[in-house]
Amino acid sequence: FVRGIATSQSILSLDPGAALDTAADLLGQATNRFDLDAGVMVYGGPFKAGLSGRNILEPEFPTAGEGSRELLLERQARAGLAYAVSSRWVAAADFDITTATDVYGDRRDAAFGVEGQPTGQLWVRSGLRFNTAADDLIDDRRAAAYSVGGSYAARPGILVDGHFTTGSGRAGRGWGVAARFVY
Repeated sequence: FVRGIATSQSILSLDPGAALDTAADLLGQATNRFDLDAGVMVYGGPFKAGLSGRNILEPEFPTAGEGSRELLLERQARAGLAYAVSSRWVAAADFDITTATDVYGDRRDAAFGVEGQPTGQLWVRSGLRFNTAADDLIDDRRAAAYSVGGSYAARPGILVDGHFTTGSGRAGRGWGVAARFVY
């Protein structure tokens, strides 16, 4: 079940930050739709492989505002492979099978990373992600991002997570801290 609030307006600014600031002030029309996400994973020995699909039914949401139209959540598919280097370290790679469109144009990401557990209470991870749909490296179109993160088991069943991502402006930068409960 998906609830979407969509609106549209022509914005002349080429600056994505200014466009997003303008969009935050717009009123949208709320709509409910059904959708389907699905995935499958197989494993054998030190290998795991997976395939996932999002927005399989491609729901559409009517927009409010000037130039009203339907906003489509495009179907997305992703595949991945992981290899357990040891009992405490895993290397993984995944890639988008489909191409999606974002504010910068076509996007089809590939990502590589490692995760390890150096102690019984600490997990660390790092990775690289970039856009394979870009034709060239000009004007930052590859949108590479680098990330580091970790999890710490403060108590049994209570984990504190943190991450930091940096890279090109088109890839998305950010950081986060969260707590989660595992039962």
